[in-house]
Amino acid sequence: MRPNKFTQKTTTTYYHISAIKNKESILANGLISDESEIFLCTSFDQLKMIAFNQLFLNEYSIFEVSTEGLTGEIIQDNVAEVGSGFQYIVKQNKIESKYLKFVNDAKFHYFDLAEDTNRVKARVFGMDEDQYIEMLVSTNEKWCEHYNAKYNKNISYNQPKVFNP
Repeated sequence: MRPNKFTQKTTTTYYHISAIKNKESILANGLISDESEIFLCTSFDQLKMIAFNQLFLNEYSIFEVSTEGLTGEIIQDNVAEVGSGFQYIVKQNKIESKYLKFVNDAKFHYFDLAEDTNRVKARVFGMDEDQYIEMLVSTNEKWCEHYNAKYNKNISYNQPKVFNP
């Protein structure tokens, strides 16, 4: 393996997430990309945001990626999202399975994950978390039912208004 000038002396922990159905293949074959782009993240807490907002997953497997397996250039991922500074692309076709460690499977109810990720957004933008969440909840009938049952609340469903200029 050739030395990697981008990761040789770093102590950064990298993570990768994928749909649970891919877990066994990843453990057996490693991370493989036909486009020479493997997506990584340096913040464990950011994984929920990536899963929900980019991959549309509420159940996913988490892998820790050893820097020893990173031989390509590591660049900042260009995404417009809260926490984007923790997201990277390593420019290589494969990370061997020996450089991967399965961490765990994360499984969330869809609306609980929506709440968690939107609370982060509200905090970042200095908004009242509960007020923001309840506004979002009120626009989705099923989320409204879930939220009311979870917190013993009585939020009313308000069908979104259609904009007609």
